Amino acid sequence: TTARAWTGSPAHAVDAALAELPLDGQHAYGWIGFEFCAYALAATQYLDQRTPLVNLMIPRIEVRIDASGVRISGATPNEACDIHDLIAASQGAALPEATPVDVRPDPTDYQDRVATAVAEIRSGSYQKVILSRKVALPFAVDVPATYRLGRANNTPARSFLLRLGGMEAAGFSPELVASVDEDRLVTTEPLAGTRAFGLGTEADDAARADLLADPKEIVEHAISVQTSFAEITEVAVPGT
Repeated sequence: TTARAWTGSPAHAVDAALAELPLDGQHAYGWIGFEFCAYALAATQYLDQRTPLVNLMIPRIEVRIDASGVRISGATPNEACDIHDLIAASQGAALPEATPVDVRPDPTDYQDRVATAVAEIRSGSYQKVILSRKVALPFAVDVPATYRLGRANNTPARSFLLRLGGMEAAGFSPELVASVDEDRLVTTEPLAGTRAFGLGTEADDAARADLLADPKEIVEHAISVQTSFAEITEVAVPGT
């Protein structure tokens, strides 16, 4: 275990730490906290100095599954056989059963916070706000089973399942927030309003017309595009 202080940009600190490791083609996995961006925005005075910004790990065994098949690295021959057996056993297995939850109780005054945000937007304080709320569940959550069920019923551009650094989480997103490929091409595909699709030609056409005529959705899409341009300009030279 090695611990040391760092200064400046957390991104540069992470780059420097990874550069010192003998990765040999391995990938790093983990999460970057929302507070990571606060350093980029020079808002460090709002953060506890012990706030974790990044948690990364390099696995001893890496399994990559794509259209070309299964690739396993770092495993012993016996471990590789066990992994192939696990993958084969999962094929065709029954999906977990969902447990309904009543989300109508509002202990966090979510509706009042939405009303406050709308008023602040109208007063010109900001253009857009994304509020969240916690929902208490009366049972223990099987996160891997939740991910499996959700993945079977979504077509996300990105999904994730992790247990790392004291955090266990799963999620699905229909939008590609950001990617950088080997040619250094930065891509983002933000989404704002959506409507149900696949309900028949007539219903789909009506949903499309409703979406394209909704002033709220139009403004939200425009803000998403403006924000995307502004954020990519911070890391990429226009025209490159």
